[in-house]
Amino acid sequence: MFSSAINIFNVAKAEVRTARRRARFWTIVFFLSLFSIVGYLISCSFLGYAALTSPSFGTGVPKYLFGNIDPTFFLFFQFAVLFLAFDAGHLHN
Repeated sequence: MFSSAINIFNVAKAEVRTARRRARFWTIVFFLSLFSIVGYLISCSFLGYAALTSPSFGTGVPKYLFGNIDPTFFLFFQFAVLFLAFDAGHLHN
């Protein structure tokens, strides 16, 4: 009887560990997506409003070009992908 209680406790502990890893993964994926989308929308709105008021700005760069997005957004994206790449190996343990 005591052995089955220990087995139940070990299974519960493993499930909590797995749930914590999955929650961490999906939290990072959610914030990474949100951060990237917000950065893209800010860049698009900036280019849209600046292109309307300044003809030279509108002809200098194409509207909605990925190169106009702040590199900080891509840096954050790369750090998150790097973290997820190293963390994904531990999901199978």
